[in-house]
Amino acid sequence: MAQYRLGTVSVTNGSTAVTGVGSFWVGNVIATNLFEIQGEGVWYSISSITDNGDLVLGAPYTGTTKTGVAYAIQRDFTPVNAYPTPTYGDVDTSSLIRQTFLDIEAALVALSPLSAILNGSISINGSLIISGTSITLPTSTVAGLPAPALGLLAYATNARVFNGAGTQEGSGAGTGGMVTSTATAWHLAGTNTVAIA
Repeated sequence: MAQYRLGTVSVTNGSTAVTGVGSFWVGNVIATNLFEIQGEGVWYSISSITDNGDLVLGAPYTGTTKTGVAYAIQRDFTPVNAYPTPTYGDVDTSSLIRQTFLDIEAALVALSPLSAILNGSISINGSLIISGTSITLPTSTVAGLPAPALGLLAYATNARVFNGAGTQEGSGAGTGGMVTSTATAWHLAGTNTVAIA
């Protein structure tokens, strides 16, 4: 769907009201579409459509007061994040592309806590620590592990693990290993063997 540009509009500096002449906005544009005065390159989100000749912007118009000028309403957006997507024949597409990049950048900034996890060092609940490419698990003896609950992960410092020949270490001689929890018991990671010391 191409931009909607039928008729002309009047706008007032500092006002959110837009008045159209020869515009038929009802059924053709919706709230959240983007509005601009052609050639200005400043896009405003539409807050509401009052009728075929009146709409309300989500922020006050910052340009100079104008009467009977050409405008554009952007109606094409990406399906998930609603980034503007200009199509053939649209006007002021460079400013729309700029708006898309600004929206993407804002979304990336919102992901900055994830960036801290991936690139820096972060502690989650004081026990799981991620630093660069390494993860430090909560550490305990087998006896000190919390009550089993599905999906827990830890390192048991005295768990009896298996050697390369498939023999488990002897009682009291566990060198430790990663353990995972089912709803009822802690197991050596990757095995069905209950963790013991």
